Amino acid sequence: MDSGTKGKTEKKRSSFFDSDNALLFCALFIIGFLLIAVYQYFQPETNVSHEWYFKYLLIFLKEAGIALMIASVLAFTVESINKKKQIEEIRVFNSEVSRNVLEAVYRTIVPESIFEEIKRSTLEQCLLKKKSKLEYHLSHTKECITLIPPDLKGNVLQCEVTTSYVLENISENDKQHTVIYELSCDLDSRLAAHMVMNQVIIGDKSLSKDEIKALIHQNPATNGIRFEYPCLVKANSSIEVFFAGTTYKRLEDTEVWTTVLPTESMELELFFPQDIDVYADSNHSKELKEEFRNQKVYNKTFRLDYGIFPYQGISFWWRKSVRAHHEDAKK
Repeated sequence: MDSGTKGKTEKKRSSFFDSDNALLFCALFIIGFLLIAVYQYFQPETNVSHEWYFKYLLIFLKEAGIALMIASVLAFTVESINKKKQIEEIRVFNSEVSRNVLEAVYRTIVPESIFEEIKRSTLEQCLLKKKSKLEYHLSHTKECITLIPPDLKGNVLQCEVTTSYVLENISENDKQHTVIYELSCDLDSRLAAHMVMNQVIIGDKSLSKDEIKALIHQNPATNGIRFEYPCLVKANSSIEVFFAGTTYKRLEDTEVWTTVLPTESMELELFFPQDIDVYADSNHSKELKEEFRNQKVYNKTFRLDYGIFPYQGISFWWRKSVRAHHEDAKK
């Protein structure tokens, strides 16, 4: 027998016990049941009128019926389990082969140290961010004016921060992940005491004020507060994450927004007073796209619509406007 004929024979043999052939297994089970029913109808043990060979035939039919029923149940369960196991093994094997081929190609065209960084930061990542957005609402508010110490007056802006993104698990396995959000206020420790985390939504859970407070700890290095929430992201699924908080910034300041996970895109929207000008630049090989959504409101939107590696992102800063400087000079 040649290899082609042998392969076809093995394929036919395996398809006979394929759990997808549920109708075949049901038919075998029913035939077995009918054979046992025939045996029970004639009852060779109690009916002495039957010839000896007929009695043996009935006994054979009963045993064959039992065997068919057992075989159909085993074929449907055991073979089904084995098939699923084989499919999973093939999937893992194909995945490993693809990964090894990809690694072999990369290693031939980039230095080893660069490849290891690509592997660590992207190829081995199972979680990625989508629709990542950050909003800063900068303002001179009465609340801000009453809170700031006298020596800082005229040099502080209140900042309402909101950030949101979709966290997606692109692997075949559930993944544990710790959602982290941090508010900083390196301006002055007296103002840092007034920072607050207003709202946290992770998946379909909106945390209460007490729950948020219990998950926050101080970060002395940045005069900030750090929120950590462990969660489970199921295989091939995603969760939405949303944070809102209040902090305080200098009248002229610079911020850097980066990601720690591979990210599909980033959007930054800034709202600011009329005496402030805002600017932004990408920490990326591509340029930012700048949008003006509403000419009647002082706001700008910056978009980075490209694949973003961990620790890439957007730098942005604000300065007192030239017009405001001229008006101050006239006073």
